[in-house]
Amino acid sequence: MKRSLYSLAAVAAFIVVSLLSIVPAFAATVTGRLDLGAKNMYSSDSIGDVFYRDHLIPQGSLTVTHEPSGVYVQLWTSMSLDRGRNFGKETDFTVGITRKVGGFVFGGGYSYWALVGVDLHDLFASVDFPSVLGATPYLCVDQALPTDADVLEGGVLYKAGLKGTVDVAGQPFALDAHLGGHDGAFGKNPAHPAIGKVGVSTTIGVIGNLSVTPSVAYQFPISGDCGNEVFYGANLSFPFDIVK
Repeated sequence: MKRSLYSLAAVAAFIVVSLLSIVPAFAATVTGRLDLGAKNMYSSDSIGDVFYRDHLIPQGSLTVTHEPSGVYVQLWTSMSLDRGRNFGKETDFTVGITRKVGGFVFGGGYSYWALVGVDLHDLFASVDFPSVLGATPYLCVDQALPTDADVLEGGVLYKAGLKGTVDVAGQPFALDAHLGGHDGAFGKNPAHPAIGKVGVSTTIGVIGNLSVTPSVAYQFPISGDCGNEVFYGANLSFPFDIVK
């Protein structure tokens, strides 16, 4: 596990240095964003299973983005304070790209999930469709590929929904509603869809570039064996310039 994380850190450093080296040639910019937060539980948006709960779930990430290419690298981690639980710790390394074409926003990339006892490779793709009446339809698909299928199977996971923003007394609130499903991922029975989820969040400036985003969401089962859940948490975000 430690060796995998050291390898990920080395790869991340190599990609960041590579991005910095090509900036002058493209007269582009490189920005970073540090996120630190906590949630009451952690689950899959497609399957609906809660991987761990009952204790504070600290989460954090560091994202470096190159523009105008839209290429980014991210290191993300989540940890349960109850270390006796499975999936008590997860670290993901992601390389991806986001590009806007007309009224569409396309995304895709690769993630390496370092879990407890087993690792997974993940190929992902997403598309935001042109907005209709202020709501943006979107679709996200993941293909999880296990490093050891005898320990944890992979599968195809997806979510499709609508997102948008509404102003309340001058404060913008982000709204999201989606359905999530899978083809029998992680050894579960296929569910099309498995769950529905609705959520709201808002970003509040703290000082300078620092902001805090509280969020709350409600999940309800459609098929499968997941239950009704209420998720809540908050995230501190600090964007910064690396190369302008």
